[in-house]
Amino acid sequence: CLQFSEELKESLFDLLEEAFHEKLDSLQPVVDGFYTMESLAMRLLCDIIHEDLDHLLDRLFSAGSGTEVIMDVVQVLQDSFQELQADLLVHHFKEIVIQALKRVVQVYISKFTSKCAEPFKVPVMVVQIEKDCENLEQFFSRFVLSAVLEINLSPLTRIRSLLVCIPTVSELRMAYEQLIYAYPAFTPENARNVLQSRGIGKELINAALRSIQELEPRRLKMFDEYRLQQGNRRVLLKQASLTLRNKREVEHRTMEAAAETAAAWEEQVSKAPKTSTASDSIALPTVSVISPPPMAPASAGPLGADDPN
Repeated sequence: CLQFSEELKESLFDLLEEAFHEKLDSLQPVVDGFYTMESLAMRLLCDIIHEDLDHLLDRLFSAGSGTEVIMDVVQVLQDSFQELQADLLVHHFKEIVIQALKRVVQVYISKFTSKCAEPFKVPVMVVQIEKDCENLEQFFSRFVLSAVLEINLSPLTRIRSLLVCIPTVSELRMAYEQLIYAYPAFTPENARNVLQSRGIGKELINAALRSIQELEPRRLKMFDEYRLQQGNRRVLLKQASLTLRNKREVEHRTMEAAAETAAAWEEQVSKAPKTSTASDSIALPTVSVISPPPMAPASAGPLGADDPN
């Protein structure tokens, strides 16, 4: 409907004269309404998928879970995408896919940072991250470009780099810096937990953290920008929802007023006196018709031919 409304407006704009262009603006509320419904429908679909993902990913890094959590995620998304791909437009479906990928990565990192609060076996964690990234890449590569996939999976690959990089201050700082560019919510305290689990020694950890702390103003700025973007997105969706609700209320009141008017008219018609004509309808008011002047006789010549002057 949105595409049809836009195409109709554009085609009429080209076909009609300039004097009628202003009247085409009456189509804009229709287009805006479809935009609003499109945004809300996409948000609803994303929320439904995210709820399923959150439930599955809640078991991530729990005892005995291993890589099967991401495999379950892939299976659920496979079933969902199969239905959505058949029902949605191409660009809508791709947006759903990308938002699902972002959600998986976001929850994955959140679970990882919670896991880092206690000591863990680094080799086991590295193997799991590598395998999970491989499974996610293999699945999502069927739907999105490799460049898009690489950017969205970069937080996970950079966490792995922080776990396996050479244990020097410069290398640890570089790995952390690359990580916060991909995921600015990763704090120096999270980095401390990772380094402690690596068992690289207290002195090296403290030196690395002092260097990492120098990046904190930059990280906080990037994190504020990220939260602002997310906040603006929520505000826009809220405004869209409010606009749609207001439009529906206006439409409802308009329909009620129209129904009341129709009922009043029907009541007036039913109470009107019957006429003596064959028709039972109410007599319409008569309109006086002015007769035209009489035409000249057929033998007369052309107009003004008999005028002696």
